[in-house]
Amino acid sequence: DISLALRLTEAIRSEPFLISHLVRMAMLQAAEQAVWEGLAKHRWTDAQLCELERQLAVFDFVADYRAAMRAENAGQVATTEFLRRHPGQWRTIEGYDENDPSCFSDLVAYVIPSGWLYQNELRGSKYLLETLLPIGDVSRQTISPTLAKQADKSFQTMRFTPYTMLCKLLLPALAKHVSRFALAQATVNLSRTAGALERYRLAQGKYPETLDALAPQFIAKVPHDPIGGLPFHYRARGGGQFILYSVGWNEKDDGGTVSLTKMGRVDVDNGDWVWRYPDLPNP
Repeated sequence: DISLALRLTEAIRSEPFLISHLVRMAMLQAAEQAVWEGLAKHRWTDAQLCELERQLAVFDFVADYRAAMRAENAGQVATTEFLRRHPGQWRTIEGYDENDPSCFSDLVAYVIPSGWLYQNELRGSKYLLETLLPIGDVSRQTISPTLAKQADKSFQTMRFTPYTMLCKLLLPALAKHVSRFALAQATVNLSRTAGALERYRLAQGKYPETLDALAPQFIAKVPHDPIGGLPFHYRARGGGQFILYSVGWNEKDDGGTVSLTKMGRVDVDNGDWVWRYPDLPNP
């Protein structure tokens, strides 16, 4: 079932837009939960862990992030061109509110100079390709929270002018989704590393003292933290346990502490992104 879920998740990777990748990440989260439960209860065999590693290794959410931003750029250009040719369709834009003083009537839409719309295309493309796109570095397999926060701030401080009006309507939340891609890649990397740790335990009867002991016998190369590109933090613990974690979106080592919201949910913006197991007896 997990193998099928992972295949389905990867099958829709060619869907270009951001919403498609958000769906993929939700699908992956459901599959990863079952992977975690099997590892926590020591239910996976070595052969099954090898197959899970093979399937998980194909996921590259850093590259997917960049593909999604390029698709969003193509979408905003196409939308702007559509409105230039069909000015009566402004009210169909999501976020357009005719009662908002910053919006305008259909009559005004028909007399908007084409130059204004070309300037919106330019500014939207520069924001997407020069500010958002570099947040994901495929060569280093990293996603930068610092650059993401700077991008969000630059958008929030962008003035609403004739040259930015469509940017403000079409691109309001893109920077806020970057952490989803980072978390998805971190989860994949943590899962692959945890699988290699379980393979080591099956062979040696205990977890290793360091992650360096895993490669190349139990995994070809130990995945790193997509936040910063450094190795994951790892500590073997008593009772046949370990703690493995990414520094998370705040880029700070909180010692493996998970931050919670007031509602008791995991706060992905603070604390570490942690992979660990409850103290359960072996089956």
